[in-house]
Amino acid sequence: MAIAYVTGFETGTGSEMVSLPAGMTISTSHPRTGTYGLKCTTGAEGIYTNTLNLATVYIRHSVYFEHVGTPGGPGSESGNILILKSTADAYLLSVRVSHAPTDVRQLVIRNEAAGHDVGSPFTVVAAQTYVIQVKLTISTTVGVIELMVDGIVVATSSVENTGTTNIGIVKPSQMTNGGFTNYYIDDVMVDNAMYPSDRGVGFPIRPYQGTRPRPFAPGLAR
Repeated sequence: MAIAYVTGFETGTGSEMVSLPAGMTISTSHPRTGTYGLKCTTGAEGIYTNTLNLATVYIRHSVYFEHVGTPGGPGSESGNILILKSTADAYLLSVRVSHAPTDVRQLVIRNEAAGHDVGSPFTVVAAQTYVIQVKLTISTTVGVIELMVDGIVVATSSVENTGTTNIGIVKPSQMTNGGFTNYYIDDVMVDNAMYPSDRGVGFPIRPYQGTRPRPFAPGLAR
């Protein structure tokens, strides 16, 4: 496993992000682990990292959807919760949540390089945390796009044209057209070898405190 980026927002300031625009704030509401998460309402795209240069990425993060109002009409509200761009700043992939006529939110993964959705929409509801994972592999003929929700593959394709330029930028984005939903992101992990394991990243690893005997290994002093 090779972790390329990780944050649980536990600095409490957003300093681990490259860009934290207006409309995104560090919040103590609905963290998956620890004390803080990223609250997204309406506004510009943020940036987690813009220094990758990878042909494949696996991304894991948690998202909590909070209903905050009544949409103006079917299809009037939508927004990306995740955007991947190339090292040349071109759009490659997005994960979008959109509004349906019955006030149901639908999660869709899109091949932005080729201009089409992959698979069918997946229904999500308010007041629930989802662990959302994405895989993207760059290729003009056997590109891979995959969406997992709570450990279940809900959309996948291994015959995508995802272009020729490596993945360079990972971004959270926000709702448009007024916003019927706040959403809260936590435990963001980007890996280039496999899906990151199901562990929160909000808590620091504590050093040995000396209250129990250390494990003994031959050749090592106690």
